[in-house]
Amino acid sequence: MNDFDKNTTALINLSDGWTARVSLSQGVSAEGWRRCLAAPETLMDDPQRVIRESGSARVIVKTIRPDGEPRAVVIKDEVTKTGLKAFFRSYQPAKSKRNFRVAQELLRNDIPVVVPLAALEKKQGLRTVRSIYITGYSENSNDMHNFIRDNIGKINFADRRIKERFLQQSVAILATLDKKGMWHRDAKAGNFLVEVSDGKYRISLLDMDGIKMCPAKLFAHRLRVRTLAKLVSVMLWNPFVTRSDYLRTLTLYGNLAGIDKGKRKKLFNDISKTAVAMRFVTMVNSSRANSDK
Repeated sequence: MNDFDKNTTALINLSDGWTARVSLSQGVSAEGWRRCLAAPETLMDDPQRVIRESGSARVIVKTIRPDGEPRAVVIKDEVTKTGLKAFFRSYQPAKSKRNFRVAQELLRNDIPVVVPLAALEKKQGLRTVRSIYITGYSENSNDMHNFIRDNIGKINFADRRIKERFLQQSVAILATLDKKGMWHRDAKAGNFLVEVSDGKYRISLLDMDGIKMCPAKLFAHRLRVRTLAKLVSVMLWNPFVTRSDYLRTLTLYGNLAGIDKGKRKKLFNDISKTAVAMRFVTMVNSSRANSDK
């Protein structure tokens, strides 16, 4: 990924080992962010809503005022895990700054992502011990998995136009990544955000952790299969997606990504087999989890 664009971002030194990389493209100055982020340890206090809380990570919705006006944002706070792998990983840049960098790169390539606002990291010596990532927030939004689950009885998903918006936008994001030499190693429905505005649906990438540069063309087929199978494993078991929808979606991917037609049959077959296997593993794990309760 490219380095940070110094014209649209700024690096801010804070107290007690904290630094922040902030966006200047949302109408907020570096000084405004400095004042807002002056006490990083308090950023997770008084949330409006807790989105997720598990292990070493906590995700909340909160209102902040970097430019004097209230802004609802999503804040993800992660404390460095214990263990040998996590210890060595702590010497690399914080996850928040990696995600911020990737999101900025995707935006420059016209790939819709949740707007990155700020990335904070706390260092102790050379080690990162805490990471905070701040993004924009939309009131009428949810990840795709939960959105479909919560709205399956409210929205006419039999309407082909609605299905096309969901499927085409999702696969267009993955195909654009493919053309740019990138891939998503965890392209499940939960890593896409659905925003609703004036009856229209907009899908963007929610998770930056899974975005990687393709190491070589030699691996392109395997990585395409892995990426699309993850999404297809969810798609095919949603009642509003038909086999025809699935085939149209993969055809669209092939067209957008510029994949030779002679290679598509093998690609589609491999995706289908892998998706079925992924779905089977998910069902087995779910069954085991329920039996353990």
